[in-house]
Amino acid sequence: MHRLDQIIGRFMAASADNRPILVDSQALYFGAPLADETLMAGSVPRFGHTEFDRWLRRWTSAHAVTN
Repeated sequence: MHRLDQIIGRFMAASADNRPILVDSQALYFGAPLADETLMAGSVPRFGHTEFDRWLRRWTSAHAVTN
């Protein structure tokens, strides 16, 4: 399982975005409180096959970032 802040951090690093990521366990998501498993599939999940690493490689190659 990946934490959202880790995924966002990897994307920001790939896009040369140096802003810090602030994690707030009390922050609301569209007005609702979240827990570690809030956005997880239920007892009968439907899985797609888009892997974050693969998507990030494609995004990075399509959006060449220059510093």
